Amino acid sequence: MVDEPTDYSHIYDFIYRIDRRVGYLEKDVIFIEKKINTLEEGRSKNFKVLTEELTELRSNIILLKNNLTQCTHGMARLGTDMKNAVKKEDLQGLNTQLDEIQFEEYVTSKDIQRGF
Repeated sequence: MVDEPTDYSHIYDFIYRIDRRVGYLEKDVIFIEKKINTLEEGRSKNFKVLTEELTELRSNIILLKNNLTQCTHGMARLGTDMKNAVKKEDLQGLNTQLDEIQFEEYVTSKDIQRGF
């Protein structure tokens, strides 16, 4: 068993803050897109380029959010794995204890059925 469980709350907090910032960026993109769409009615070339860039930005934000979700799930799995981990010293101690047991002195259920 691990002596001290590792506190992942600061990592989760960091990921949460990034996720919130990405959410704010996403809202800003939506606002800007609406404004550009309004201005684009004049068919200005510059606004069309901006719209394409904002569409690409939106897809990148969605990709970033998916990656953050995967990172969060990975951290949860890592935390679970770390809680279930055994230190090398503990494993060596168990192996030493197993080596000290004299199994030949114990009676098995087959021995009992055969009448020793």
